[in-house]
Amino acid sequence: MNSPIVNNTFQFVQYLYRSYLPKGFDRFEMDQAVFEKNAWVSKGRRAGLSDTELETLALTALLHRVGIIETFRSYSKVSRTIAERYLKEQKFPSKRIASILHAISVANKGGQMAHQRLEQIILSKAKAEVVDIWP
Repeated sequence: MNSPIVNNTFQFVQYLYRSYLPKGFDRFEMDQAVFEKNAWVSKGRRAGLSDTELETLALTALLHRVGIIETFRSYSKVSRTIAERYLKEQKFPSKRIASILHAISVANKGGQMAHQRLEQIILSKAKAEVVDIWP
């Protein structure tokens, strides 16, 4: 997924992690965000999602954990706040911002919120990553 907003968001997230996280942890988090972006977009392509939905997946993957720069406990809420502020500054369409904020909630909270194909892709990847990280 190569779109200007995704590329800019990648740079924004990288800046946040480098500026606010300890050395080493910043790289781990950035690697994880890139892995999720690539995995979610790949799965979305196989599911036949539109370019707009693929862009939403990529943005969600990059932004859904940025709240850890402030807190580990309730990073989801902080992630949503950071994402909303950033996307508004980028003059991203408000309806699409709402979709991304919802997708961030799905990525961070789980299955009770997943109703659409895009959300189910996010959730299935999040579950697989937990299994990969925590044996």
